[in-house]
Amino acid sequence: MLLKAYTFCNFGRSCAQVRKLHLPTSLCNGRSNLSMETGPVIMSSNEYGVSSSSIDYPVLIMHGVLGSKNNWNSLAKALNKDTKRKVIALDARNHGDSPHTAEFSYDLMAMDVIYLMDQRKFNKACLIGHSMGGRAMMRVALSYPERVEKLIVVDISPIQISATLVIEKYLDLFENLTIDDNLPLSQGRRLADQLMNEYVPELDIRQFLLSNLTKVNGKFRWKANITSLKNSFENIVKFPLTTEVYNNPVLFVGGTKSDYLKVEDQDRILKYFPRAQFEYLPAGHWVHAEQPVAFLKLSAEFIKSSNE
Repeated sequence: MLLKAYTFCNFGRSCAQVRKLHLPTSLCNGRSNLSMETGPVIMSSNEYGVSSSSIDYPVLIMHGVLGSKNNWNSLAKALNKDTKRKVIALDARNHGDSPHTAEFSYDLMAMDVIYLMDQRKFNKACLIGHSMGGRAMMRVALSYPERVEKLIVVDISPIQISATLVIEKYLDLFENLTIDDNLPLSQGRRLADQLMNEYVPELDIRQFLLSNLTKVNGKFRWKANITSLKNSFENIVKFPLTTEVYNNPVLFVGGTKSDYLKVEDQDRILKYFPRAQFEYLPAGHWVHAEQPVAFLKLSAEFIKSSNE
């Protein structure tokens, strides 16, 4: 069964309405051995299948903010089956099982992708990214165009910020929430769900957010590096556009119920991605989860199509 949708467009409360829960900051800090270096990190990944031909480049997928490689399990398997290519879903730095670093930017995430490709000896790859991951993959394509066969960007634009962007509110909530370490993980998640219910009434969103809650050495931790994400928030909501152009095929897939990829932005997007094509599916921000069959069809056909 493919992923259920988690829409990030309905949490309209202001940050001030997320009251303090008088809880220690250790839950937010997570791992104590934060890297202060600005070099690449080794990202955690899930791999699906192998390429049926040595000339077929792998498909690399990156999730959105507060997500993880596991969000793409079902679609990654389906893409491998349909395209006959190796598919690798990645945990971005400061997310999932990848290292935590104080620094966080699209340039660094792009560097991480290239580092993985170098380590795996991938000359090129087809890249897919949703939301934050879409911008990271756009950064790879613009900075390292010779390494990117083609690109799929899911419901995000390089041009402007969505008016319904609510991630900062979730970060505030995470920062002010923790759980008694004496509780087992299952009870801790139930308690966190109860505490979050007042501010995030949508069960599916809470379940998505709580997938970040884990227990390490007997202590509850967020998998995502909340401190770094908050400190680097401006680096994420704005995309670093320059004069670079990526001339290979690009597929932008947006949701008709989302405002993250606006039709009126297409002309400006084409200045940076002149071979871009745009498709819209009846969905919110999580297009690939709300319309998995249609998204799979669009993506697989695009991946298998000629670059000519």
